[in-house]
Amino acid sequence: LAFRGHHPKWYKFLHDGVKCRVAADCLARGGKITKKAVGFGREVLIDICDHLLKQGDEALGYEERCIVALLYAAVGRGGEVSYATWNSARWDKARQHLVFDWGEKKKGAQYLMTFHPDSTDWRVDVIHALACYVLCGQGSNQKASTSPQESGVHWIFGSYVGMAEGGAASKVSRILEKCRKGGVNGVPADSNSHGVRVGATDEMIFNHMLSIFAAI
Repeated sequence: LAFRGHHPKWYKFLHDGVKCRVAADCLARGGKITKKAVGFGREVLIDICDHLLKQGDEALGYEERCIVALLYAAVGRGGEVSYATWNSARWDKARQHLVFDWGEKKKGAQYLMTFHPDSTDWRVDVIHALACYVLCGQGSNQKASTSPQESGVHWIFGSYVGMAEGGAASKVSRILEKCRKGGVNGVPADSNSHGVRVGATDEMIFNHMLSIFAAI
């Protein structure tokens, strides 16, 4: 272990061998050695959004429904909603869709993300969800940041901004947990915010109208 910082070849071979042996022993006992994020399909997403709209706190329901629908459409990580700003949002009149910057802190990247009207169900329509959030939810009370570093920045989800590392993702995970405990069938017991991303990816992969290259 004294040579660990230098990673000599003998240490790597020894370490890999021990890991393999431990994993093999765990499997032989019927144990679980990996924890993959569990996703859910579009029908479950519709039920989640419907459940959130019907909860007692109307403003909170509009906010949470908007976040889940937005993440699913963007195939985003849970914490990425905290980087979305109204400053970058605009309506593309020619193509009839909404577009704004989508930040990925994990990759240190930012992309233009487009959002389109849903053709079959208004409950998961991102544009409808944003409108409800702004007009009737907590989005109507958001103010621009006044800190020197973020002067004039209008966050879309202000209550998710400035949280500790992983805080926003955990908050999204609690939304899903609330839906599961509230009786929404199809939300896995061990699902978390990353399950939204997994489910959205699966939805693309299993759609015969979409090529694997387009999904990637």
